[in-house]
Amino acid sequence: MRANSRGAALIVTMMALLMLVALTGALMPLTSSETAIAANHRLAVQSLYAAGAVLKRAIRELEAAPSWDDVLAGRRRATLWDGQTTRSLADGAVLDLNAATDALADAGAGRSGAGRGLRWRLYAHGPLGAVLPQDPTGGLLHAAVWVADDPDDADGDPLRDANGILMLHAAAVGPSLAQRAVQATLARPAPDQRPVVMSWTIVR
Repeated sequence: MRANSRGAALIVTMMALLMLVALTGALMPLTSSETAIAANHRLAVQSLYAAGAVLKRAIRELEAAPSWDDVLAGRRRATLWDGQTTRSLADGAVLDLNAATDALADAGAGRSGAGRGLRWRLYAHGPLGAVLPQDPTGGLLHAAVWVADDPDDADGDPLRDANGILMLHAAAVGPSLAQRAVQATLARPAPDQRPVVMSWTIVR
């Protein structure tokens, strides 16, 4: 009788262990998914801050530019200029900034198509580590800024600034070419006055 009891107890214990192993196996993918979701969210937030940081840097340099005509025509670009405009990111994805420029002009950015139809020109680009003293992403992000003439500028020439207003688009691009972006309007009230940011919008 005791042997039967011990045998039954052993069977119950083994079944409990098997259930525990099965439950652990079922929870492991869930835990891995939650970890991946948290990591993606963290990188998305970092990308948004990175886009804001590179935009602020570009604005500081545009403040010192004597003529925005040179910027719009491509004769003057930012000190943040990392050579080739096509490069491989950390995950192997290929970022083509020339193609990104065309896409920005043709379709705009985000679901709203922000900036669609403007004559965008790449003004600055480089790894986030060249923008911030410390790169919290470990080299995952590449940041870029584009400039365009104000669409309300009545001169009809996208390479000439006639009203002292520039449109700016800044993006931080990471693995799988996922990106977060911001757009701003920069205005110079008079040639001898410091430019001011008229608007600042997160692209959604």
